[in-house]
Amino acid sequence: MPPRVTLSLIELCLLRRGPQDLPFHPPLALACLLATVLVELFTNQQVGERMGLVVPAVLASALFAVVATRLVLRMAGHEERYWQVLLALAGSGLLFAAVA
Repeated sequence: MPPRVTLSLIELCLLRRGPQDLPFHPPLALACLLATVLVELFTNQQVGERMGLVVPAVLASALFAVVATRLVLRMAGHEERYWQVLLALAGSGLLFAAVA
């Protein structure tokens, strides 16, 4: 992840910025979402969770983030911010997972 985006995500977590301050970059948003899924799977494996139960739950969580974000933004009339909000959601999740 580019350092500028990382700093923007940290500021977003500190409530100093909003998702609209992040770049419109769909591949980066998807990469952050994939990285978040992989980190969640890895940490659950390290804790000793049964992967047969964890994998569907983590994938369902990621799918819910993708679909719910689109629906809420569409209802609010801000669908053009979808990729920025998804990047904010996945990127902040990745930061929290890294800290945890």
